[in-house]
Amino acid sequence: MSGEAADPTLAIAAYLKAQEPVWEAAEERIFRPELPEGEDVHMPRACILVRPAGGGAMSARDFLPFIDSRLDLICYGSTRLQAENIAREVAAALKDLRGGKWEGIPVRWARVSAQPASAIDPNTNWAFALVSIQVYHAARVP
Repeated sequence: MSGEAADPTLAIAAYLKAQEPVWEAAEERIFRPELPEGEDVHMPRACILVRPAGGGAMSARDFLPFIDSRLDLICYGSTRLQAENIAREVAAALKDLRGGKWEGIPVRWARVSAQPASAIDPNTNWAFALVSIQVYHAARVP
């Protein structure tokens, strides 16, 4: 495969935006890899951050055109319950991902590796729930 290196956060954010229950639960706010400038003054409120968390263990030593990446999806809400509800929608949508192409990036599968767990961020005092996933995607954009 030729082309630029694929950004799995771009593909997963696009996939989640296309999932109506997720898009509605997040109140049409899905960002990567951080909150846009100025958004923090409106927090805490519903939104999802998609950010890289490592990975590459499955195909690190191979010359395959696909790679596995780990991503963290931080689901914020005005309450812990709202954050948990968003995270459950995210986990359900990712469980249903059966392959496709989002933002030009082929994705074969996504696996939820850590079910939603909520907490209060000690630095911001914002409620959030974390969903960790493993994604098998093209290493380069075709």
